[in-house]
Amino acid sequence: MATATDKPWAVRAVHSVCIVLMAIATASGYRAFDPGWSGVGFLDRDFLFATHQTSGILLVVTFLAWATYRAVTGRRSVSSSLFSRAVLISHILLAALGMTIGLLGWAGSSTGGYGQHLFAVINVPNIVPRGEALQVVEVYALHKKLVPIFLGLLLLHILAAIGHAIWLKDGLLRSMFRLSR
Repeated sequence: MATATDKPWAVRAVHSVCIVLMAIATASGYRAFDPGWSGVGFLDRDFLFATHQTSGILLVVTFLAWATYRAVTGRRSVSSSLFSRAVLISHILLAALGMTIGLLGWAGSSTGGYGQHLFAVINVPNIVPRGEALQVVEVYALHKKLVPIFLGLLLLHILAAIGHAIWLKDGLLRSMFRLSR
């Protein structure tokens, strides 16, 4: 059976990119939509919203690229053990929920006619036609409601990784941050 240290550098790189993008999307979204916060210096609502949009779009693209890569190359779970299946299911749930949240944000902007932009300058096409105000509110409400569920699953994922380091001592965390292979 393969261990965590057998993961290729590309797997670790994509995992690291997802971690960074999720942290940026969460932090910028939290502050951009906080009505009690007016901004500090260049960190105003417009900048944070643009950062939130960009990181969300990049996450969706990363998830789609990774799913396509796995489908094209036929990469499957290394082992058919219950543990390996649980790991695979947890990653699929996190990716699917993260992508759903990103797509809902994108759909909300599309439905509202606000448009999406990468880095606040590159226009991204709408993914749904412009809709009624009620539709916009409903899409954004679902986008916002799924975030705590996602963060809860992410917390469980982080706790499992810490459990590997403390109890299993299998080198999982060390292998995620190793640069060579």
